[in-house]
Amino acid sequence: IVIDIKVFKALLDEKLPRVSQHLDNLEVDVSVIIPQWFLTLFCGALPIESGLRVIDCFLYEGDKILFRVAFALLELHQKTVLNCSSMEELMKVLLSLPKKAVDPDILMKAAFSISLSRKWVNRMREHVSEVEQIQRSDSEKEVEFLPLIVSVDKFSEYKKLVVVEEYEPAFKFYRFTSESSSFKRVSYTPFKEVTEMISRGQK
Repeated sequence: IVIDIKVFKALLDEKLPRVSQHLDNLEVDVSVIIPQWFLTLFCGALPIESGLRVIDCFLYEGDKILFRVAFALLELHQKTVLNCSSMEELMKVLLSLPKKAVDPDILMKAAFSISLSRKWVNRMREHVSEVEQIQRSDSEKEVEFLPLIVSVDKFSEYKKLVVVEEYEPAFKFYRFTSESSSFKRVSYTPFKEVTEMISRGQK
């Protein structure tokens, strides 16, 4: 569902750029609406008749209909969405959109007027997955810590501890490994803070 949230945002960026930009301006993420719509196939969100039409289409077309219906709801009510002036107001409007789809014919007509292919959806899912995998890989890379020459064990909050100081250049943090007979503790302190401590200690 996380991937589909981002795919839907890409769909908005491409086909409803004003609405997409308005969401960004008011700092409202589509994740506030998409999970409860997609995971339930709009059941309980849409009026009964409209909801049944979505389920019929889902059995025929697959999950692509979910993107169509979500997009149609925003397209049909984009004027109301664009008139929102605050995050709270916009979220309230977004959450109430399905209840406005009382005419299933209007909703389905709008949904199927969108040019949306299975190929596009799958391509976007692959793209989002690749980006997330790269980001995850980068965050999990082992960081090389460099030894720090200056002794700072006088700044340890515990006495009689051996403090091994290491400096990590990329994130500007010092890593302290404090050891005693009973425990080993690793903590991270911001570069600026430790630099100030060292400066005070050398005076």
